[in-house]
Amino acid sequence: MRKLFILPLLFFQLMGCGDKHHYPTVLLMADSLCEVNPKAAIDSLDRLAEQMTQASEPDRMYYRLLCIKAADKAYIPHTSDSLIRTVLDYYEHGGDQQLLPIAYYYGGRVNMDLGDAPQAVDLFHKALDFMGDKPEFTKTKRFVYTQIGELFVKQSLYDDALNAYKSAYDCNTLLKDTVEMIFTLTDIASVLNFKNDRTEALDSLKKAHYLSEITGNNEALPNITAQLSRTFLHLHQPDSAHKYIKLALGHPSITTLDATYNIAIDVYKELGLQDSAMYFCRLLLQSGNVFSVRYSLQQLAEYESYNHNTATSMHYYHQWTECNDSVEKLNASRQAAQMNAIYNYQLREKENNRLNTIAQKRKIFISISIIVIFFLMILGTILWRYQKKKQLALTLKLEKYERIATEYQQKLEEKKPLPLVAFLNTDLHWQLKKSASEGIRISNEQIKELTLFFNREMPTFREELNKLTRLNEYQFLICMLVVVGFKTADIARLLCKTPQAINSVRQRLYDKAFGKKGTPQKWDNIIYSLSAV
Repeated sequence: MRKLFILPLLFFQLMGCGDKHHYPTVLLMADSLCEVNPKAAIDSLDRLAEQMTQASEPDRMYYRLLCIKAADKAYIPHTSDSLIRTVLDYYEHGGDQQLLPIAYYYGGRVNMDLGDAPQAVDLFHKALDFMGDKPEFTKTKRFVYTQIGELFVKQSLYDDALNAYKSAYDCNTLLKDTVEMIFTLTDIASVLNFKNDRTEALDSLKKAHYLSEITGNNEALPNITAQLSRTFLHLHQPDSAHKYIKLALGHPSITTLDATYNIAIDVYKELGLQDSAMYFCRLLLQSGNVFSVRYSLQQLAEYESYNHNTATSMHYYHQWTECNDSVEKLNASRQAAQMNAIYNYQLREKENNRLNTIAQKRKIFISISIIVIFFLMILGTILWRYQKKKQLALTLKLEKYERIATEYQQKLEEKKPLPLVAFLNTDLHWQLKKSASEGIRISNEQIKELTLFFNREMPTFREELNKLTRLNEYQFLICMLVVVGFKTADIARLLCKTPQAINSVRQRLYDKAFGKKGTPQKWDNIIYSLSAV
C-alpha cells in the first residue's frame, strides 16, 4: 500500500475559518513547506525551536503538531507517542477545535508506526466522529478513511478495509479529485483480490486505468497494470496477464517494483517461460524485500532441481532456509507486537472505562447535589417567607391586643369592668379569698362554679384566648384567677404551686402566643383586655 500525501494545505484552510487565534507567519509557512518539501520544513522548524519556548501555548502546540506532521511527510518513522499525547491532551481540553481532528489524525499515524493498530483505529474514528458530515472536513476524512483501510488490510480485516476505502472514494468523488480516485480504486481492487472477488477487482482496476489514461496521470499506471496482470492471471487469462505485465515492466515504479517482479514471475511461469521467470527471481535477490527474496529462492531452488542441478538447487535451498527463518522470526515478532498492542489497548480501554465510570458518577453526584441544593434553597425561601409572614401576623396581633389592653387600662381607671364587680359580690370570691389566705387548694366544685361564671359573664373570653394560643385546663384556670383579681401569691396558694411556677406559665403563654419573649405582666394585660371584649 502506498503512503499518502497527508492533508495538503489543510492548515491554511482551517486558519481562515472563523474568529480564532492568529498563528505566526513563520509557522504557517513551515506548514505549507511540509506539503512540498518536508525535509526543508523540518529544518525550518528546528530553527524555530528556541523561539517557541517563549511563544504562547496555542503557538507552541501548533508548532509541536507541525513537527509531527513534517516528520510524517518526510517518511521518518515515529518512535514515541509522548509528543502527540501532549498535543492531543491540549486540543481535547480547550485548544483550537479546528485542529483537533488533525491532532487525532496524526495520533493515529504515530500509533501506526508504533505498531499499535487498535489505538490508531480508535484515534482515526475519533477524528471521524468529530468531523461528522461537515463539508469543510471532506479532504481530511478521505485521508483518515484511507489510513483506516490500510490498517485493516494489515490485520486481514478485508470487509472493514473495503468499507473504509469505499468511504474514501466517496469523499474523492465529492471533491472531484480524479488523482485520488485512481489511487483509491486501486486500493479497493487490491482488497477485492484478497477477498478472491476477481470480477469486481477487475472492474475497479479497469475504471482506474481509464481515469489514468484520460487524465494523463502516469503515476499510478505501473501499479494499476501490475494488478490487472495479477487479476487476469487469477481469472486464468494468461495472455491478458502477459499484456499488462509488459506494460507494468515498461514503466517501472520504485514503490511497486517488488510486487511487479513477483507478478512477472507468476505470469511467465504460467506461460511456461521458465527462464524469463527465473530472470526476475534473480532481480529480486538483488533488490527485493525479505519476503520477495524468500519466494525467489524457493522458485530458483525448484527450477534448478527440475533441471537436475542438485548442487545449485541445494545452495538456493539453504539460502531459502535461512531466509525463511528470518521471515518466521519477523512474523512472530509482528504477531507478538500485535498481541501486545491489543493487550495494551484493552488495558487502556479498561482504565478509560474506569475513569469514565468515576467521571459519570461524579457528574451524577454533582447533578443530584445541585438539585438538592436548589430544592433546599427553594424550601428555605418558602420557610423564610412563611416565618416572615407569621412574624408579621404575630406583630400585628400583638399590636392589636396591646391596643386593647391600653384601652382596658383606661377604662379601669374610670371604673371597674362590670364582670369583675359582679364577681366581687359573689360568695365564690370570698370563699377563694379565704382559701388563699389559709393555703387551701381550690376545689373542683369551685373551679366548676368559676368556669360557669365566666361562661355567663364573659362568654367570648375562652374563645378569644384560644385564638391566641391553645390552653389546657390548668393554664385556663390561672388566666381566670388573674382576671378576677387574684395576685400571683394567692393563685400559687390556691393551686399549691410556687409563685415562680405561676409566673413561668404566664410568660410561656405570652411567648407562645406572640413568638417573642414577654413577661407575666404583659400576658396579664392581654387577658385583662380579652375579658373586657
